[in-house]
Amino acid sequence: DSEELLKNYSRVTIIGAEDIWIENYKAILEYSEEMIRLSNDICIYGQNLSVEEITSDDILIIGKIKNIEFE
Repeated sequence: DSEELLKNYSRVTIIGAEDIWIENYKAILEYSEEMIRLSNDICIYGQNLSVEEITSDDILIIGKIKNIEFE
């Protein structure tokens, strides 16, 4: 079932150049003002990065987003 398969993926929504909303993110592995690495192989690079909102499934990162890498 394709719906079951999609539940394992993260959804990344970029709002302008300063907000990134990630659904189904799992966990934070590394955290600094220049880089936030998540356990679902997503790494966000920028300046003045911080976690604005966090739940068990979703995370909102704010700051000047420079680059997003999918490892």
